[in-house]
Amino acid sequence: MISKYSHRELNWVDLESPTEEEVAYILEEYTIPLFIKEDISRKPKEDIVRLDHSFIFAYLNPPQFPLDENKDNRLIFIANDNFIIIIQ
Repeated sequence: MISKYSHRELNWVDLESPTEEEVAYILEEYTIPLFIKEDISRKPKEDIVRLDHSFIFAYLNPPQFPLDENKDNRLIFIANDNFIIIIQ
């Protein structure tokens, strides 16, 4: 599910349990750089934090209790001066 909120010039986009199509749509709409798209599509097991000249990107895999290998437990933040995108 995609939820969007705006305050002045800042847009906050929240994707909760999104489909791959919803993620792809938001990444295209906000012109997310290729290196971020690649990191998201690989679904890494390790945490990633990248700072670019215009983006902050964090891909986190917080612990879950009880452990469920079938559950996608990722938490992704993408931010720049104009928007914040959170994928959970």
